Amino acid sequence: MKILKKCLGLVVMISLLVITGCEKPASTTESPDKVLLKMQEQYQEKKSENKKSQTKGSFTFKVNTAKTNISTFGELDITIDGIDINNPKAEIISSLEGESSGEEIEGSAKIDLNLKLFKQTLYLKLNELELNSKDDPNMTQQIQMMSAFITNKWFKIPLPENQGLNPVGISGPLSLNNSQFTEEQIKQIEDLAKTIPVFKFAGDLGLKNGKYNYKVTLHKENIIRFIGEMAKIMNTELTNEDQDKIKEILQTIEIKAEFVIDAKTFELNEIKNGEIFIKSSENNEEATMVVNAKLSQKKTEINFDIVISVNGEEIKINATLDLNTIPNAKINIEEPEEAEEFDPLMMMGLSSEQGVPELAE
Repeated sequence: MKILKKCLGLVVMISLLVITGCEKPASTTESPDKVLLKMQEQYQEKKSENKKSQTKGSFTFKVNTAKTNISTFGELDITIDGIDINNPKAEIISSLEGESSGEEIEGSAKIDLNLKLFKQTLYLKLNELELNSKDDPNMTQQIQMMSAFITNKWFKIPLPENQGLNPVGISGPLSLNNSQFTEEQIKQIEDLAKTIPVFKFAGDLGLKNGKYNYKVTLHKENIIRFIGEMAKIMNTELTNEDQDKIKEILQTIEIKAEFVIDAKTFELNEIKNGEIFIKSSENNEEATMVVNAKLSQKKTEINFDIVISVNGEEIKINATLDLNTIPNAKINIEEPEEAEEFDPLMMMGLSSEQGVPELAE
């Protein structure tokens, strides 16, 4: 579902940015709009300082529908080397356990895997794969046989060159798919992000314990402006068709939240009652996401509650992240020495040359 992809994309985005006391008006020489802009500037400064980092932590993921309940939990170890933006390196070590119950599927799973991004290639290694279906013993046996062909081996999947970050499937300058960034362009884009606020002030909840408490909404006009200016930096420009497509997407999204911002450092410390509403005309789909987060350069705690409605049927999702980050970490991500080209047929003990066997009637 397209709307689910949008939700998950917004989740990858809030994760990577990703009080008590007497309440009184925020008496300051700084206007709320200026504070929000300084918050963005502070974020950009910290982001540029931490192009190498290591993050460890835990996560949970629960899905509830009318027919099925799924619950998973696991550990994450994420290492990122983004010094070369055109050739980023990353390594993810993850383990998870989960179980499901209900009419559609009942069973348990345990997965331990390594992922690496290196020189436009995705590397994958499954260290452990265990899936048990309580209502389909044959499936459990097939999974056990399949795991023998794919576990404890590195596989590689080449990625399209210059694909860029394109989470909503837009072509043209918005996706920046056809360009390589230069160091100068990177600096210009980072500086641009310090001058155009993407959040709009919507209400003052008071200055509490040296922290601004603001209601904010998404500044859609500025987002269009930012994308247009970024396109110019990339030596292109948005066409009227591009702008119409951006406006169409933004019309399907509404965001509001309470930001808690340090009055001295302008660091975003907390997101309260963040609400993201997405609506799609296809299949009468709509989704509401409620986000609460505590943020710092070294610590991130985020809770997502998502409700997706498709033709009146609801899917409820709860996800949590509890992460600790070492900024400017000394890391070295190496390319696996031996890796096979990934072939989906090998999961059945076959190869592309052998083809898919005919099923007996």
